[in-house]
Amino acid sequence: MPTRVKPPHGGTATRPLSDDRARAADGPTAPVIVLSYAHCGAHLVQQALAAGTDLACTTSTGILPLCEMAAATWARIDDRPVETMSQLAVSSIRTMVTVQLTGVLAAAGKRRWCELAVSPPSAAQVFLQVVPASNVVCVHRACPDFVRAAAEAQPWGLTGPALSWFSVAYPGNSVAALAAYWASSTEQLLAFEAANPQAASRVRYEDVAADADAALGGLRSSLKLGPNPGLGREARQRPAPDVFELAGLAPVGRSGEHPQVPMDMVPAGLRERIDHLHAELGYSGPA
Repeated sequence: MPTRVKPPHGGTATRPLSDDRARAADGPTAPVIVLSYAHCGAHLVQQALAAGTDLACTTSTGILPLCEMAAATWARIDDRPVETMSQLAVSSIRTMVTVQLTGVLAAAGKRRWCELAVSPPSAAQVFLQVVPASNVVCVHRACPDFVRAAAEAQPWGLTGPALSWFSVAYPGNSVAALAAYWASSTEQLLAFEAANPQAASRVRYEDVAADADAALGGLRSSLKLGPNPGLGREARQRPAPDVFELAGLAPVGRSGEHPQVPMDMVPAGLRERIDHLHAELGYSGPA
């Protein structure tokens, strides 16, 4: 099985799991974590992966952050780093997760958990220590399209703990604040992928929105999800909701339907950083 799948526009859309990892992951039951940041459109990726499968889909249950907090507590108790948790600590947290997932799966009538998590990758890193067979799908989106979606979802100003620091760093410049948030989030996701090459897969939102079958076919096979029955033309053309839209706020936008994002409001140094990340993700041309 190839280690990378080329998307329709070039670059790397999906990086399936290796054969060894797929065999070791107990594919039929291993959890699938769709990991991203706010306004990335990751809900469409989760929807496409779950189509026609036995995945029980949830969004931001808090299970991953809870694992990270529990691990931090055990680190203080054992006086050792989280990265080298004791077997007692791992077993304790795994028992907690097992009980929670049993409830989720029973309620959904499904056999396998698929969580859409807008959490720091550090939380997913701890979850992998607790449930090492897990598969993490990291979802990316081009910076300008993300900025447009986020701005439309929060037209009266940026709010929330994830964006507050960036708003302070770029007062009165929402475009720069959102671009900085995107750059920071993207760098964290890429670092997570690099640190967990056997567990992490990469997906670009735009590729799934354009053709879910082509973008996710190799990944679905690696995750033992079977062939994609297809989302259909109407579903692919509909904008994907994120956690803010699910809460009843404004929907994310679609490229080409709104005024161009004024990326010239982004400081030169940050713009170079974004262009570098775009190149690494396979997006053509500057942001």
